[in-house]
Amino acid sequence: MSSSYSSEFKQNAVKLAVESDQSVAQTARDLGVNANTLYTWITKYQQPDSAPTNKGQNKPFPLFFFHERMNECGLELHPEKTKLVYCKDYRRRDNYPVVKFDFLGYSFQSLTTKSRKTGKLFLGYDCAISISSKKRIADQMEELNIVGLT
Repeated sequence: MSSSYSSEFKQNAVKLAVESDQSVAQTARDLGVNANTLYTWITKYQQPDSAPTNKGQNKPFPLFFFHERMNECGLELHPEKTKLVYCKDYRRRDNYPVVKFDFLGYSFQSLTTKSRKTGKLFLGYDCAISISSKKRIADQMEELNIVGLT
């Protein structure tokens, strides 16, 4: 049986969840609402310029929930390495501060890719060896001092 909540109730629940010191999941339990429902309301009703914070640390709005959920599971995200990355390609053309990241020697970023169907070039989001990995490999090859290697 689905419950119908008024817009006012939803907005008050969002305000309570964002401003409270307790987790969103606990606030949802206290209100008798499913936690996922409350997260949906927060996404819908929360103003982007007043993004919630997690224990005094300013984090972008969705990242706040990732940190909170990991904490609920007893896990911790690295504060400097954890970031939101916009996967910019030919369909997603907005400008965001972070559109590239390196992971395990690969760089994930917008790259020109050839279509398998049409053979035309387009901007896609893909991975390739990172610049730092290329430099490290080149340095190691140079140390080997192999004759005739270019």
